[in-house]
Amino acid sequence: MVKKSSFVNKISLTSVSSRLDRDNMNILHNFAEDILKYYITLLDFYPHDSLTIYAGNTDCFGGFPNGKGQITIHNISTYTEDHTDWWKWIIAHEIGHMYWGYYVLDGNKKPNSELGWLTIGLGLFLDRKYSIDNCIQHTEYAEMFEEYDKAIEYHPNIDFNMDSKYTNTRIFDYNYAINHGKALKYILEKEKSLTANKFWKFYKSLLSIFANKNITQTDFELLFNKRLMNDNQFHLLNKKIK
Repeated sequence: MVKKSSFVNKISLTSVSSRLDRDNMNILHNFAEDILKYYITLLDFYPHDSLTIYAGNTDCFGGFPNGKGQITIHNISTYTEDHTDWWKWIIAHEIGHMYWGYYVLDGNKKPNSELGWLTIGLGLFLDRKYSIDNCIQHTEYAEMFEEYDKAIEYHPNIDFNMDSKYTNTRIFDYNYAINHGKALKYILEKEKSLTANKFWKFYKSLLSIFANKNITQTDFELLFNKRLMNDNQFHLLNKKIK
């Protein structure tokens, strides 16, 4: 095994891979440095002392967070410059879970995971902002939404906590369609109803309110509705003054 280490704003960043993947590991490590800098600048902090990136399996793509300050990225031997943006996105996505899932904890997490649909959705909102701000081109969000469309065609009332007979279907990928696609749609709908700037302030506030605490959909809805009600009252007051 080989390692590459550096520091980003005093955060220790380490990448680990086989010798055969050393060159690709170095490239992805540099991507991770830039992404970490972006998140620290955007959110004013990174919630752990370090970040270690492990090379994962060679028979699949994607990644997962596997502990505080630890993520795994699969199949890095297949990296090519033609798909640079996708690799940047998957690294940004998994680093996002260092905030959502391993700092703000999920009160409705799935079995054998620290994540639930809400922290997945909040994490996707973060890597989507990274993608937009840095002109990262990929099709992941569109594919998640397409998978969700397949799911609601099969089961119109499909929800975040469906019976296992639906989660195990081969007609659609429940995790991708619901825990990712539907979850991101849910967050984006909230942003739309509050406006982007106001929602961003609300979004950032959750990182303080639920630091090292569980967040549930009930918590999220309660705080969001309170923020929305305050905003509506402010607009009504302005109309009266005018």
